[in-house]
Amino acid sequence: MPSTVTTAIPDPCGKFLTLLTDVPSPDGCVVCVVYNDDVVNNMECRYLLRDLQGGRYPSETELIDAGGSYGCERGKTGVAGLDVNATCQSTDGHSLFLMDANCTDCNILAACIHFP
Repeated sequence: MPSTVTTAIPDPCGKFLTLLTDVPSPDGCVVCVVYNDDVVNNMECRYLLRDLQGGRYPSETELIDAGGSYGCERGKTGVAGLDVNATCQSTDGHSLFLMDANCTDCNILAACIHFP
C-alpha cells in the first residue's frame, strides 16, 4: 500500500488573529479577526500580524516586502458590522486599535490580508 504524506496548511492568521470563515473573502484576500481581548486591546493592527502563514511572514514588514498588503477595520456589532469588501480593497487602518477613545465599545478588529 503506497504511503501518503499529509502536509499541514499553515495558519494564515498567525499568533493573534483567527481566520474568519463565516464571511466570503473577496478577491482572494484572507480575513483574520480578533474579538475583544485584553491582550490585544492596546495593540495597533500592524502589530497583530505576527507569524502569518505559520511563520513565513514573521511581521507585516516581511509581508509587505514580499509584495503582500493588508487593510484593517474595526466594528461594534461583530462580523455583521464589518464591510469586508471595502476593507479588502483598502490598505488603510494599519494603526487602528481594537478599542480607543474614539471607539470604546468596538468588539472586533479585522485584517484583510493579500498574500503575495
